[in-house]
Amino acid sequence: MHADPDLAKYREQIVWADKIVFVYPIWWGRPPAMLMGYIDKMFASGFAYREKGGLLPEGLLKGKSVVCISLMKGPAHYPLFWLNNAHKALMKKALFHYVGIRNVTFFEFGGMESKSGRQKEKLDKIYRYFQTVGR
Repeated sequence: MHADPDLAKYREQIVWADKIVFVYPIWWGRPPAMLMGYIDKMFASGFAYREKGGLLPEGLLKGKSVVCISLMKGPAHYPLFWLNNAHKALMKKALFHYVGIRNVTFFEFGGMESKSGRQKEKLDKIYRYFQTVGR
């Protein structure tokens, strides 16, 4: 496991949390390198998963859920139609399922830099989602 002492408090927060929320832009069809670097350090062997000698490791974050809120300048359906949802596959299958998290919810919003991007409507959708989760 990556032994950076600064990561200990963040790992404690992940252990404590039932739901983990990531908010990030989509750059070049994927999350930014800084977020992926954080994930590489945080979701390390010995913390997020344990090798057990089989094809896949044992995920140590079972029972948690994740919400990914991604924003982009381009059209909302660009990742689906042009990139075959590579971003979602990366986050859901290659990361969260690998560490035992099965409940993953995505919100992807395009046109966020446009004056007619309906930003308030998009924020209201997230607000309503979190209102229902807390009940």
